[in-house]
Amino acid sequence: MDGYMTENVIGRGAYGTAYMCKSKATGKRYVKKQVRLARQSNKERQASITELRILSNISHRNVLRLVDAWVESGCVAVTITELCECGDLLSQLRARCDAQRPFEEVHLQDMIVQLASCLQYLHSNGLCHRDVKPANVFISDTGCLKLADFGLATVLKDGLSDTLCGTPNYMCPELISERPYGAKSDVWALGCVMYELTALKPAFSAFDMPGLVRKITKGPMPVLHGAYSEQWRDAVRWMLTREEASRPTAADILALPFLQDAVMRVQQRHGPPLPPGSDGVIHLEHLPLALARLANRFDEQDREAELRAADDDVHRKEQQLRFAPAALQQRWGKELEGARMRAAALRKKLGLPKAACGGGGRGVSGAR
Repeated sequence: MDGYMTENVIGRGAYGTAYMCKSKATGKRYVKKQVRLARQSNKERQASITELRILSNISHRNVLRLVDAWVESGCVAVTITELCECGDLLSQLRARCDAQRPFEEVHLQDMIVQLASCLQYLHSNGLCHRDVKPANVFISDTGCLKLADFGLATVLKDGLSDTLCGTPNYMCPELISERPYGAKSDVWALGCVMYELTALKPAFSAFDMPGLVRKITKGPMPVLHGAYSEQWRDAVRWMLTREEASRPTAADILALPFLQDAVMRVQQRHGPPLPPGSDGVIHLEHLPLALARLANRFDEQDREAELRAADDDVHRKEQQLRFAPAALQQRWGKELEGARMRAAALRKKLGLPKAACGGGGRGVSGAR
């Protein structure tokens, strides 16, 4: 299955390693990433599967392209993605900061057009990235930006989510205040990125989390100096609008009159946002067969563990009630009934038969 020749290591993480690799058929270089899913927690594993599912089903000029994927050694997910020779945007930003060499506005306009185009594509399909930041934007040898790291991405339910996640410095007021948020949380993050690229410093920073929350939700809004056009400064300020209803969408940013030259420039240089014949609709059902089987196996193991824990809780409470003093029998009896109801609800959710009466349902064979 591996049609690639592995070369040097380019990165290591807690659960995997990234390599430079070369196609045996074409000689073209890619990035090969191996992730040991079995070593991850359930939450981390779900993030890895989510990223693979999304990357397997989206195709946009400004999204890091998944070229191939398979499973090795039973539980090692292997992905091949396009190589971005110029590294990530964070490295470019740090180099500019060290040299005190600001980006030219024409360059910033090209970048915002590319990232807003990508976000419009995701948001129109109900997806929210939830971790837009310079470290997650890669740059090809032609200067085309590629948004990556979809591990925190989610499909918004009724346009909203309430899960606290992301990188704090780029969190919008509603998210960092633990209120429901929508796709415009990505637009706020894009505003933070564009402010940082313009000013060569973060839009919001603090010594601790409470201080950061205060700055994002109540502090003075960051101001850009006059070396850039008023239209540019207004656009960045608009994305950093605290009231979500007044914050623009990604489509609103792309429609700004002063960015239309950049829209044309980006298309001429990097091509159209979507491949020919694409209807722009993302279908998330597909996952490479080997990865789908692995994901199903892990899901089955997680269900078994959840059911086993619920049945064990019933068993413990049955034993506890058996030897309970008279004064505690009523209270512990209610706790046992609650545990049985939770276990029964879980079995119903999983489509399993009810547990045998009096045994607590300790057998887990029905979950297989």
